[in-house]
Amino acid sequence: MWTKLLRSAQRANQVLRTEGLGALIAKSFVHLTRIVYTDDTYLVFEHTLEHTDFGDLAPKGIEADLKVICSPEELAALSAEGYDFSRLDLTRASMHLSRQGMLFCVFIYGRVAHQSWVSMNRDTDIDPIASHVNYEGCAYIGACQTWPEYRGLGLYSYTLSEICKVLKADGLSKAMLTIAPDNRSSIAGVTKAGFRQEGKGRFVRLLTLSYWRADRKPEGVQEMKYAD
Repeated sequence: MWTKLLRSAQRANQVLRTEGLGALIAKSFVHLTRIVYTDDTYLVFEHTLEHTDFGDLAPKGIEADLKVICSPEELAALSAEGYDFSRLDLTRASMHLSRQGMLFCVFIYGRVAHQSWVSMNRDTDIDPIASHVNYEGCAYIGACQTWPEYRGLGLYSYTLSEICKVLKADGLSKAMLTIAPDNRSSIAGVTKAGFRQEGKGRFVRLLTLSYWRADRKPEGVQEMKYAD
């Protein structure tokens, strides 16, 4: 909790310094409004996991150390080895891991550069949509983040490709994820990793009540693709 409050204060201070008081007030108002009510549309992408041999997507010219973490004990062990998790909320991460969540982290020089969460059941609420997914033979990928100084290296598509390999080896038949329609870089990354748009969904939340409905793409409708 305190870590989240500290990060919120740091973001607010940065906006105040770089954009001014007016921008801080406007963004704070939008943030508070979204806590009460949200109504958002997302694109739904899926990977059937039939083919995961789409080449080595590891970033070139830099050593990317990918770790797959499946339990709080593994998280603690890596931290004890010196891996820098200071950017993560470790209490929340341990909670997700204890509920069968999987955390894929890419480290560069020992510091976390990218994280992607995988939800295996509705108890692992890695993002607001995760608890609404049908997990019959499926895994949901959410809460993916590449820190700014490491963007442009292809860490997202590389991590997604590795996630697909792990899920296939575990016997799952499908992976899915959701992306905002205007997130061009993420759409390019998931397409590169073999995901295909299968439809779109609507997420509505009012305080603690939430609703998610996904509609599959009609036959003959082209998916959204963006070049890298």
